[in-house]
Amino acid sequence: MRNARWSILVFASCVALITGALVWLTVQAVGLERREAEARADAKFQEAIRLALWRMESTLAPIIARESSRPYFQYRSFYPADRAYNAMRTVAAPSEIVVPSPLLQGPQDPILLHFEQDAAGACSSPQVPGPQFVALAESTYASKYDLEIWKQRLTDFSNLQGGNRASNAKTTGSDAPAPEAKAVVPQAADGETEVGMVAADGMREQTQSRNLSSAQVAQSASEYNARQNVNRVASEPPQVYDNLSKAGLAVPPAPASKAEAESFAAASAATPDNKKQSPDAGATPPEVSKPDAPLALRDERAADLLQKAENDANLKDRSAGESSSVLSETPPVDATRTDGPIETPTATADDTVVVQGELVARWIEVEGKPPSLVLARDVMIGSSTIKQGVWLDWPRLQESLLAAAGDVLPGASLQPVDPLLTDPLTLGRRLAAIPAELVVPTPPSPIMPAWSPVRTTLTGAWAIALIAAIAIGLVLRASWDLAERRGRFVTAVTHELRTPLTTFCLYSQMLADGMVPDEARRHEYFSTLRTESLRLSRIVESVLDYARLGRRKPSGTALPVPVGELVDQLVGTLAARCEQAQMTLVVQRDPKSDAAIATDPATVERILYNLVDNACKYAASSPDRRIHFDIRVGSKDVEMAVRDHGPGVDAPERATIFRPFVRGRRHGDGSISGLGLGLALAKGLADQLGGELALDVKPDGGGAAFMLRLPLTT
Repeated sequence: MRNARWSILVFASCVALITGALVWLTVQAVGLERREAEARADAKFQEAIRLALWRMESTLAPIIARESSRPYFQYRSFYPADRAYNAMRTVAAPSEIVVPSPLLQGPQDPILLHFEQDAAGACSSPQVPGPQFVALAESTYASKYDLEIWKQRLTDFSNLQGGNRASNAKTTGSDAPAPEAKAVVPQAADGETEVGMVAADGMREQTQSRNLSSAQVAQSASEYNARQNVNRVASEPPQVYDNLSKAGLAVPPAPASKAEAESFAAASAATPDNKKQSPDAGATPPEVSKPDAPLALRDERAADLLQKAENDANLKDRSAGESSSVLSETPPVDATRTDGPIETPTATADDTVVVQGELVARWIEVEGKPPSLVLARDVMIGSSTIKQGVWLDWPRLQESLLAAAGDVLPGASLQPVDPLLTDPLTLGRRLAAIPAELVVPTPPSPIMPAWSPVRTTLTGAWAIALIAAIAIGLVLRASWDLAERRGRFVTAVTHELRTPLTTFCLYSQMLADGMVPDEARRHEYFSTLRTESLRLSRIVESVLDYARLGRRKPSGTALPVPVGELVDQLVGTLAARCEQAQMTLVVQRDPKSDAAIATDPATVERILYNLVDNACKYAASSPDRRIHFDIRVGSKDVEMAVRDHGPGVDAPERATIFRPFVRGRRHGDGSISGLGLGLALAKGLADQLGGELALDVKPDGGGAAFMLRLPLTT
């Protein structure tokens, strides 16, 4: 037992060590697999964000491109038809025909209003014509209802951008002060303020920050730069410098910046005879167009729009009466330009250079109101600068943008941000066209597959380790059981052999020494010696049979034997054993005794003899000294039962009763002779015959009952 304890301790230590190693390996492998799945899910999520941003940029690009390519003169309700590009804002002569601006028909979604703001801050809109054109606009181009709506929008926009009280009074007809705005339309001139941004700190707190790798941050920044380049191309204004073919001037390229444009305008004004100026003169930029070019267009979209305006002018050519009514009299110029009259130019048409700036998105925030989004550009006409742009319907635009990306990012939203923010983590969620950030919900945790190569490998490793541990445990248990059985075998054999050997030695010595002179006593001694020799022979035969069990087939030839004939052969031997123990064998036959079984009669006799022998030993003290031998023939097998009226088998011992060298606790003290091999040997022999030996746990009449089943011949 001491060695067994050490074996158990070593085995438990090895199992604990292997289990700990497998647990650590499992945790590391599963953690690595989860991190890899999270990385893949995060990459897919970032890809969805980039795809959503590209879709939104694609939705914004046509709007920005359309408004960027719009000529500056279309921001007036009516303008002269047959004019040079840089002279469209001069006072129309009575003999000239004016044409309506395409914008007079109303803004397209999601635009609320087109606006123009002069240097003094007064606002006008092509959708709100001057008094001299209201009747014509209502009769032909727009309804009175629409004009009133656009006029109200112009009032609201003027209030948003915080114009002075006088401008508000002229625009709205009310003395109510305009609400103070935190941001206005972007101003480029000195002394004017840049558009402000809605305080984005609180909004950015709602954006879910993610632990992005440096590679993802770099990729997001690259994507943002690419989208910004696309937006820059879409928002690039059509630069048109027009001195007309009559002037015969070279057409300079678009200035790269506002400063260059102002410098070029000043140089052009400083040259008195600019019609004769050589293209190589210092006032002309280095790159010039061909001198014979009648009209220089840097953007073909502007040319198309200008051609469309000229075609509209031809189509709108009316009768002399209508033309005279349209061009009857030009009203004096209003400094506030509330209703959009054509302003008087400060320079001649030939000296005027028109530079349209890039369309830039800005936010306007007024306290107590949601932020408003505008797209505005600076337009330089000679030495003066005006602002033109569109007021966007941000809720509708936001809904349209989110709808474009709803299938890839459901639940996302857009929040205004400061355009000057350059946080790398949020740059990948910024729109390049407008200063807005895509606020995305926290993505769900990746769903781990039920089975994966890693988990299959780990399961296999655990299964192998478990099987190995069980196998080693079973081997150890078998070795311990073998050692225990060996000890029980030695004890049982020693005890069983001691009695007959002692009897042999004593009686043979007494007979040899002539100590038994009585003939009757000598005959009794010889009978005792014979009985003990038979007992010793049975012990040796049982040990040898058990040793050979499982390594040989049943002895004899398995021939078909009728059940009745087999029972007749067995009854004599079994009855003799019962008589020896002073007990009675009661045989109950089945009428179907003509059925045959293919078996070895000698082996069957050995099995039943062991069962009857056990009944004679353990039921000897029972008042009912009968032993029942019942034979029942079924459809497929024959059942032979041996039952006594003894104490039976206790429930805890039923599972081990067929083990070798195992005896009941009530008889383990050796009061009843035996090796504990009878039932083990009987069960082994029954298995070799293809039958079954079992214990009946609830026999009729009490006691112990064993049933031997043997298959019938087919």
